[in-house]
Amino acid sequence: MRSMRTSSDGRRLVSPSDGSAPGHFCNAQELQIHVCRHDAGNGRGPWAVLESALGCPATAWVLVQRALAERGISSLAYDRPGIGFSGGRRPDKAVKHASRLASVLAAENIGEAVFVGHSVGGLLVRSHAAQHPELVSGLVLIDSSHPNQQMRSVRQREVMYRLEARMLRMLRNPPPLNETPAEYAPLTEPYASLTHHRGNSPAGIRGSKAELRMWRGSWAKEAGKSTDFGDLPLAVVTAGLTAENDPAHMVLQTELSQLSDKGHHLVVEGASHQGLIMEPEYAELASSAIAGVVAEATFTTRKVGQQS
Repeated sequence: MRSMRTSSDGRRLVSPSDGSAPGHFCNAQELQIHVCRHDAGNGRGPWAVLESALGCPATAWVLVQRALAERGISSLAYDRPGIGFSGGRRPDKAVKHASRLASVLAAENIGEAVFVGHSVGGLLVRSHAAQHPELVSGLVLIDSSHPNQQMRSVRQREVMYRLEARMLRMLRNPPPLNETPAEYAPLTEPYASLTHHRGNSPAGIRGSKAELRMWRGSWAKEAGKSTDFGDLPLAVVTAGLTAENDPAHMVLQTELSQLSDKGHHLVVEGASHQGLIMEPEYAELASSAIAGVVAEATFTTRKVGQQS
């Protein structure tokens, strides 16, 4: 059972001592959403909001959050509905997701921020920028999904088919969770085991399957409508290993960097898709890219172009 306590401002806090996730819960449109918040400079900002990969718990961001805090940047990672420790069983469609995330930020007293999306999270931060431009001062897309990648990349289609088949196998024969694989070890405890357990438990796999369906539908469709971010500061960070294995991926990542007049593209040689946030060397580079966008951002409202 989770150990709960209440902060002075009424937030429900979670104790990690009994195996629960670090952080706290906030109420966002009648769902309890789990939040991992790292405050720097007394929480006065600037802020980075971190949107996770498919089915990935917020605890996976710990290395990036620590590196950002060292740079004086506050950050918030959270679990989407049905993922990690958050309530709910079904993912939100893109427009609803943007609305719920705005409610999370209001509950956390966070105004404008730089929004960071890893993998499928890149689709969601694009949609959020279109729905709530007043909250978005910059974007960072970390090896982000492209709305059309399954149509334009044979490799990406193969990856998705294998991922879906793997999920089905894991649901039929749940893997043991008592040993944490080495790939999670750099996160350190309790984050390593929490990320592994929450992402690979039967509930975690069901949540990932549901998000995969939403990825193919609402999430990709809505992100594809936002094609012009004007002069909004933008950084695209690409995993070098992914690009090496899929030439089409580099083309798609380059297109993402052209969404803004102030777009920058960084290819991190030797980095894997997950390694960009879960390996110390590469998480440091990702946080540096985020810090660059924070420095460039003016934290004033911009209108985000959206095709009808």
